[in-house]
Amino acid sequence: MSGCEKSDVCPAFAARSKSPLSLAICICLAIVAGAIRATIDPSVFHDIISGKWLTPSLDASQQPNAAAVGALETRFDLIAHAV
Repeated sequence: MSGCEKSDVCPAFAARSKSPLSLAICICLAIVAGAIRATIDPSVFHDIISGKWLTPSLDASQQPNAAAVGALETRFDLIAHAV
């Protein structure tokens, strides 16, 4: 005997069969994780795993802001000069 007769339901099977929504959500999350892993650049994936992605250097994180501020200063100077 396997421990599960046709008259009773195995506890593991009963727990899984009660929530098909959670199974569907798990399948969707697995698909999303696979799609992200397949499309992401290997160097970015390595940065995410190693933690570099969460803690970029201060210079690297301020560089885009400096470029945006520089562009705004140029536009402001042009407008101030025109007025």
